Amino acid sequence: MSLPERDASQSMLERWMRKRGISHEVINSFVDYGVLYQHFSKKKYHIVYIGTDSDEVPQYAAVQDMDKNSVVDAEGSSEHYNFSYRGFGSHLYVFDSHLDMLSYATLRGFRKNRPFEDSLLTVPTVSSDNESAPAYWRPPVIIRMLSDHPKIRFIHLCFSNTEDGRQAAQSCISGWHDKYFFTHEPPPSGVTYNDHLLVTPRK
Repeated sequence: MSLPERDASQSMLERWMRKRGISHEVINSFVDYGVLYQHFSKKKYHIVYIGTDSDEVPQYAAVQDMDKNSVVDAEGSSEHYNFSYRGFGSHLYVFDSHLDMLSYATLRGFRKNRPFEDSLLTVPTVSSDNESAPAYWRPPVIIRMLSDHPKIRFIHLCFSNTEDGRQAAQSCISGWHDKYFFTHEPPPSGVTYNDHLLVTPRK
């Protein structure tokens, strides 16, 4: 897979993320991990999100135009990986957007130099408008994460507070056996975790 080139400066990425409430610590942490960076192409700035395997080799990339909300997967990306943070504990928090994952990390006070045992993962959800939307849904990216991290037992589905988000959560919960404990945890306020972040007082 060919990755978009990383800019020497990350100033536009920092500005874009800070406007959406993402903490400086979270931005710097994921930039330092090499899974989040700025890319300039065709006279536009883009955000690149990287998903790596357990050996930290990139297997997935998504590109977002900073002027738009849509995110496009890069050619050659594996459906078994996505933008994530691999912790060492028994809890996995799953989101339906990259920005929501970073928003949750900000809400939790994520810092690179502070142990953070929970794992974070983004998955592409299935629209309820799609007639082929499955009643039982086992996303390959979750299967891979659980295979790589056998300690995980508790899976928190932090999908958007929409019909699509609720349907995706129900389909996912229905698609697994009793080995794991699933809960649906939409944002406490707003439609997305970024909405919730923007109205949550900072400490």
